[in-house]
Amino acid sequence: MPLNKDTLYKRFQNAERRRTNWRNTYKEALEYFSPQRDTFDHPTPGAKRTNTDRVFDSTGQDALQKAVSTVHSNIFPPQKKWGKLKLGPLLEKEGGDRKQKLEEITDLFFTALHNSNFDIVVSEFLEDWLIGTGSMQMHKGTRTKPFIFEPVPLNEVYLERGVGGTVGGRFRKWKLPAHLIKDTWPDAKFSESMAARIEAAPYDDVCIIEYTVKDKVKSKVITQKGGKSNSKEEVIDGFRYVVQEEKSKEIMVNRETKSHPWITVRYAVSAGEVHGRGPVLSAHADNKTLNKTKELILKNGALAISGMWTVVDDGIINLENIVMEPGAKIPVASNPGNPNGPSISRLPSAADFNVAQIILEDLKKAIKSILFVDPLGEIDAPVKSATEIAMRAQGIAKMLGSAYGRMQGEGAEQIMLRGLYILEEL
Repeated sequence: MPLNKDTLYKRFQNAERRRTNWRNTYKEALEYFSPQRDTFDHPTPGAKRTNTDRVFDSTGQDALQKAVSTVHSNIFPPQKKWGKLKLGPLLEKEGGDRKQKLEEITDLFFTALHNSNFDIVVSEFLEDWLIGTGSMQMHKGTRTKPFIFEPVPLNEVYLERGVGGTVGGRFRKWKLPAHLIKDTWPDAKFSESMAARIEAAPYDDVCIIEYTVKDKVKSKVITQKGGKSNSKEEVIDGFRYVVQEEKSKEIMVNRETKSHPWITVRYAVSAGEVHGRGPVLSAHADNKTLNKTKELILKNGALAISGMWTVVDDGIINLENIVMEPGAKIPVASNPGNPNGPSISRLPSAADFNVAQIILEDLKKAIKSILFVDPLGEIDAPVKSATEIAMRAQGIAKMLGSAYGRMQGEGAEQIMLRGLYILEEL
């Protein structure tokens, strides 16, 4: 179908505008729960991302990592078959060797999957999923390694709302060194000016926009009649995949395909929204309160150790220069005492802050509960009966039911369908 690059770019700009509010939501969650993966402000590679001026407690970060491990082992257990191709109820009645063939195809798919980098990168995908929206791309590889998975960070993903609350167009805006463009897309074509630019500065970053949208595509359809195979070209529902350089708007890749590389899963979706909301966003308020409480405890501890001091000064006190912090020295006309008081005296600090320890424990329990950490209690807790363990496991399964259902429909099924398409092409 004809390509209109201006229309495509307008669609991307619309998705970019709609994601503006989500930027702050996701960024703040990453700052507190996964600062090492916060790339919204495009930090320098290798720079510190600990946010020590805002994050004073690691409970949120630890809870998220444990939640990722729990979900990974339950949904996509490493080096195991977590899915199976089966005949539908109508075909199952016909019998034959179709069941055996599906089992062989299932084995072939998981052999290719276990030989890929899926088990390595899926944790990054699941971390973004627990925040709200997990995205990765599943590319076609070689015959020896058919699948190549690439997790796409939250800051690079722009989604377009589709029919019935589904995801429509998917857009990605990111940067990569110029010399990697041809390696990333072997079918990329460059204008003379773009080729000269790459040759002159091969290690400079180029801003790339990827478009994946639904479109009508041409496909060969093979039919059997009278023992003979006939092929004809038909127009079917498919996808258009386009790669554009943002500055010049030059189209470098333009593909028509029946399958697209995106695996995009939302944890939960509110009405009218396309991006997802995960349990991390639910635990965010408790985590911020926990951090603030820990910050106040540390400041109180610093005051208890260093204190604040008043120092006798015969001049006039400037209130603008008084700083209330540990170790501060505040000039005063005189200190209490006889006859004139000491020249330096400690300033009494606030009351004991030990009550904060109770608040800390409550907040930590709330965060862990929301992220399904230690559902059976701490390891040193009293031994529980088999019935109690079973009941707690059922409770966790009920809470995760809707999220797991969405992961099955938008995640596991799409991975298998995309994988079968790639295997068929190879």
